[in-house]
Amino acid sequence: MLKFFFLNFNKSYSTLNIYLKKCQNSTELNKTNCFPEDFINNKLSQAFLSINFMDNLVDSEDYKNPITPFLNNKLIPVSSSIYKNYFLKFSDLRYRSENNLFFSSYEETQSYKMTEITESVDLRGDNTLIKGTFNQINFIMADETIIITRIYDKISYSFAQIGGLAHIFILLSKLILYYWSKK
Repeated sequence: MLKFFFLNFNKSYSTLNIYLKKCQNSTELNKTNCFPEDFINNKLSQAFLSINFMDNLVDSEDYKNPITPFLNNKLIPVSSSIYKNYFLKFSDLRYRSENNLFFSSYEETQSYKMTEITESVDLRGDNTLIKGTFNQINFIMADETIIITRIYDKISYSFAQIGGLAHIFILLSKLILYYWSKK
């Protein structure tokens, strides 16, 4: 059962923390609509949590849309018998593309990409900081920027290469003609 979440915005990173807590009957809270604890523990011993989020696929071969958004799905196991802490790290993605064939002009697209999932396990069972929680999921916006730059050869570079090749052919033909005329 999702109990609460915590947002932290910092200069270097932002986090969204989700704590999972079992439903418990309590006379203090006037709450008696939960299943028995054995039933809950049995169900949570084989549980998975599906996390869906928008992610981005980078394909530099695609001229028009190098960044394609897609729905990413992560299936993580959760259990009430062991405390797991998941960290889903997202990074800032800057894609710079030089699309002009004659002059340098960069077009920048900014997006985000999930870069890492880590899991830590605490064998003590419950979280010592937040009582009653059995799993924690942290979405972290890292202080990291991935910069990808796509550059195409300019037509002027091709003309320069053609001009250089033409100059070599002219020198070779002059050299051949010089030696041929001497014979």
